[in-house]
Amino acid sequence: MKQKTINEFKKMVGEIISEITLKTDDNNYEQLIFKTESGKIFKMFHENDCCEIVYLEDVIGGRLTDLLGETVVDVDIKTNSVKNNKNTEEYEYYFYEYYFYEYYFYEYYFYEIKTNVNTITLRWYGESDYYSAYVDFEEITENSQN
Repeated sequence: MKQKTINEFKKMVGEIISEITLKTDDNNYEQLIFKTESGKIFKMFHENDCCEIVYLEDVIGGRLTDLLGETVVDVDIKTNSVKNNKNTEEYEYYFYEYYFYEYYFYEYYFYEIKTNVNTITLRWYGESDYYSAYVDFEEITENSQN
């Protein structure tokens, strides 16, 4: 896991979330924009290289709107990845339908946001044959939201 992303995510602790926007960038990739009452803006996104699919698959423990007006008291990032090669049945079924790569993996990234009221987990799904499916998180300025 990228230490920079972990450090950036921890900057949300103590902030009150005032706005959350799920949008797509110019390349049609999903990103979440968090705005806080103190004026900070954070972006959760995947920097696409090639040949991978990454998207926000689920919000666990509630809805994104449950975070609005709440103070972030803790954050955590977890991951779970599965790798397959062409000798497994799952590979043969999956790739017969979609791809012809000899190797692929899929990953889940769980971004947990604990507030003074509840805990919401953002589950991102990513798959690739080679490239990283990592989800980044960074503080941005008003002008760099795209």
